[in-house]
Amino acid sequence: MAIYIFVFIVFLIYLPIYSAIKKKYNIQEPKDKEKMTFTYINKLHKIVENSLTVVILIGLFLLGFVFKYDYRPSYLIVSFLIIFAARGIMEWKYEKESRLYFLSVLSIATLFIVFLGFEFLT
Repeated sequence: MAIYIFVFIVFLIYLPIYSAIKKKYNIQEPKDKEKMTFTYINKLHKIVENSLTVVILIGLFLLGFVFKYDYRPSYLIVSFLIIFAARGIMEWKYEKESRLYFLSVLSIATLFIVFLGFEFLT
């Protein structure tokens, strides 16, 4: 039960910081974001992110079903960390002026804190 409270508190802290960063740096999210879809920055970004997703899904499948390894929820969090890190790097490298990478770095930090919570509280 403590992990649920921890995650809830982390995200309660995350949301106002996210809003404050958007306001301070005048970050405009892409119009596609309003439709709940993600827009890739360029073709390389699409290839990298889709490749990472496929490799991670195959890795999680192999760990859980083929090798019968003890699957932990933190593996999924690490998967999201890797994908957000790739997204943040692409945003930083190819769209610096949009400053969207600030929000990606914040998301990475938040997920890392949640990961640590899962590791130490479960």
